[in-house]
Amino acid sequence: MATGSASGCTKVSGLIVRQELKRRLLGDAEFLYRQLVTNGGFAETQHHLNQLRQHRFHGNRAGICLGLMAGITGTDDEDKTDRLKTKLRTLILTCLGKFDSWVDYLERGSGCRCANIDPIERKRGRHAVFDMGEKKCGANSRCQIEQFLAKMSDSASSIRKHLATATETAGRPQQLSTILEFLNDATVPGFNTTDRNPCLTVGDLLIALESVAANCDEMYTMNHRDSRPLCAALGQRLRILSHKPETPDEVISSPS
Repeated sequence: MATGSASGCTKVSGLIVRQELKRRLLGDAEFLYRQLVTNGGFAETQHHLNQLRQHRFHGNRAGICLGLMAGITGTDDEDKTDRLKTKLRTLILTCLGKFDSWVDYLERGSGCRCANIDPIERKRGRHAVFDMGEKKCGANSRCQIEQFLAKMSDSASSIRKHLATATETAGRPQQLSTILEFLNDATVPGFNTTDRNPCLTVGDLLIALESVAANCDEMYTMNHRDSRPLCAALGQRLRILSHKPETPDEVISSPS
C-alpha cells in the first residue's frame, strides 16, 4: 500500500495489491468455505484448522481462517456454520468493491490482468461455489506486466543496484533475494517475464514500482524488513503500521 502521493491523494494503491488481497485473504476465505462443506460443519472445521496450523507450510492460511471464524456465534453447530458461510460469501463477493471505494487512487499501470478479475459465484445455495479467477501471469496471455517492467526499467535498475550493494547475501531476506535474482535474470536477452509469474513471486517489487508510477513519496507497510531496502532504493519514506491501536505508526524518512 502506498500513501502520501505527490498528487495529493492520501490513500493510493495498485493492481498488484488488489491481486494479493484477492489471492490471500479472499483465497483463504474461499478455502475456509470449502472446508466447512468438506468437514461437515463449524466444529470439525475448527478442529481441522487447529491441526493444520501446526504445519510449517499451512500455518499462515490456517491462522487467517481461524481469525475469520472468531466471533461467530449461534444456537448450535449448524447455525454457526450457516452464519460463517454468509460472512464468507459477503467477504468474497464484496471485498474488492469496498477496497476500490476506500482508496483515493488505484494505479493501473502494471496492467495485471488477474487483478481485474473479481470472484464470481458459480453456484448459489447452501453449498455455493466461487470462481476466484486466474492466479498466475503465465496463465493469461493478456497480462501486461512485461510492458510495465520495461516502462519502469530505471526504477527497477535502481532497486537491483541497491539490493546488490547494500544488502549482504547472508542477511538478505528470501523475498529480496528472489527479487534480485529476478531483476538480474531480466537483463538477459530472451527473458520471459510472465513465465516467472512475477505478481506471485515478486509482488513486493511490483508494488514498489507501482508506487513510483503513482508518484508516491511514502510507502505504508507491515512488512518493513523487505520494504526498507526498496524504499531506500527509490528515495521514499517508509511508514510502518503499528500492531497496537494505542501505538502510533513509525515513519522512517531515510530507510536503509
